[in-house]
Amino acid sequence: GEYTIHATSYDEDATFEYELELAATGDAVFELSNLDQPIELGMSEDITGYVEIENTGSVPGTAEVVYITAAGSIGGSKFIYDTGITEVSLAPGDSTSATGQISSFEELEGSFDWAEFQPGDEVWTGFRVYDDFDADDRIIKAELFDSILISESQGGNSGTITGTVDGPDDEPIDTGTAY
Repeated sequence: GEYTIHATSYDEDATFEYELELAATGDAVFELSNLDQPIELGMSEDITGYVEIENTGSVPGTAEVVYITAAGSIGGSKFIYDTGITEVSLAPGDSTSATGQISSFEELEGSFDWAEFQPGDEVWTGFRVYDDFDADDRIIKAELFDSILISESQGGNSGTITGTVDGPDDEPIDTGTAY
């Protein structure tokens, strides 16, 4: 837009210099949508998720997007996060996507003595947006979660079966191991 600056002086030969800095008003507002992650996983399967991020605010902005999971069944207050923090810078109306990966529930349980997972648990997992994840007073700007059910199966790796197949007259004819 156009701006007019008026200045008065008692000295008609006076000159004025102005340094004008114009700033947009408003905030960058980040919204998350289209969370895509498994609804069920075995204890030994890695957790991978995808989300879309849009700046619905009126000014450009930068934020950090983090994939996290609760450290136990729904209702837990401790979270474990993906170490691959995604930094996004978006103009108003622009969007992008982020993918996150977290170790399996089994590995997390072995790495953190306060994390407990077992088949049948529903675990809150999803994405959060922060201004600065490393800040002491980190502020959550947006979040999108859904539960993942920990299943009894292990993604097709159900263990080892060893046995003998009996032939006619109950004589063993084959011994083998199936995986």
